[in-house]
Amino acid sequence: MSQPNPNVIIVGAGISGIKAAVDLKSNGVNALILEGRDRIGGRLVATHETSVSLDLGASWFHRVPDNVLYEKVINKEYKSPVEFTFDDSNVKIMAKPVDLLPFWQFVKSQPQDDTLRNFVYKYLQTTKLNEVDTQDFIKFVRGTSEIGGAGNWCYISGKNAVPPSETQGRDAFVTSTYAQILQQEASYLDPFQIITSSKVTEIIKNTASSTYTVKTSSGVTYSADFVIVTVPLGVLKSDDISFTPPLPTSISSQLNKVQMGNIAKVIFEFETVFWDETVDKWLLFPETHPEEGNKFGHLPLEYEPSSSEFTALVCNIFKSKSAKILVTLVSAPIAIYLEAHPQEAWNLLKPMYSQISACDESEIPKPVKQVVTSWSLDPFSKGSVSATGPEDIPLIKEFIQGVGNLRFAGEHTSDVARTQAHGAYLTGQREASFIIRDIYKC
Repeated sequence: MSQPNPNVIIVGAGISGIKAAVDLKSNGVNALILEGRDRIGGRLVATHETSVSLDLGASWFHRVPDNVLYEKVINKEYKSPVEFTFDDSNVKIMAKPVDLLPFWQFVKSQPQDDTLRNFVYKYLQTTKLNEVDTQDFIKFVRGTSEIGGAGNWCYISGKNAVPPSETQGRDAFVTSTYAQILQQEASYLDPFQIITSSKVTEIIKNTASSTYTVKTSSGVTYSADFVIVTVPLGVLKSDDISFTPPLPTSISSQLNKVQMGNIAKVIFEFETVFWDETVDKWLLFPETHPEEGNKFGHLPLEYEPSSSEFTALVCNIFKSKSAKILVTLVSAPIAIYLEAHPQEAWNLLKPMYSQISACDESEIPKPVKQVVTSWSLDPFSKGSVSATGPEDIPLIKEFIQGVGNLRFAGEHTSDVARTQAHGAYLTGQREASFIIRDIYKC
């Protein structure tokens, strides 16, 4: 069954797809969004299972004030006010401080990128640290890099593991949720411009007419002059969408090298607050011995991790939203384990809560509510964000160049704010601008 033909078909109703459609509409270009889920938003979605709504995906305005979404909030461009708070005034790092500046200078001086782990061991060969100082050094490097890198140090890029001391701008926690921002962005579109529960399975370029045919799992087909693919990197890697002709090797070969990252969120709500109410966040580091550095390169299915073996960021929602809630972020591969075994979350994280509260584990009350994300199990994301590895920059350039009128958007295609919501937003703007220029020859 064929449907009326828009000028542009956008695959995916996340923030990049929504932004592209809004810009196209405002410039008189007919765009239609096909979304596989039964809702819009992609990875911008909130849970309402706790006493206050909390984002399961993106939660912060990063790099404030250099963040377009933050600027829209400050300039009061949204119909409903968006609330946020800076939650970086009292952050407790649960480890011995280590000066990493010489290490980051060493990383920058290297001619080629490498994994963070490999850079660490190359650097350690140039130092005379004893065993204890070596352990402290490794803990600090991993602890300040793995959450932001959305992966284990065995994979993430060393050159892109920007230390907190060199990060530009601040991070603001969106207390009213990113999901609310997404809904306000989508309000500029007409309801008929978004079709949910419409999973795209194939994109075919018609060589005779230079148009595209887009097929869905329900058997409905669409045609358009342009297609913008905004599905996450994990979906692109899985070949859930076939391309005819196949994607050029400059893209397909790189897809085999890069990885989708995973950051899991574990949300616990309690009847009482047993932690320091004044602290914004706690950063807990893994206990790592040099000889065990590659332990989590590939996590065995039967492996049961310990709370002392991975990085965790614990956020105090009582301070930001007056709710008796702790939200804990962990990165892959432990994130994958927790999402597959949510019933293990309390036992695994409880020792951490003992550490941040100085309470004995027996004194910590059991949570009354628990929510664990499932991004790694979600067929429409297959991970939470793209992990930044040493091989990724060439692929980003290929995504930006596109394949003729087959375009790509999403956080994994951003060269300015990868893994971040405003980066995804800007890629939607970028691809809409490309199409508008091409149509109007301006």
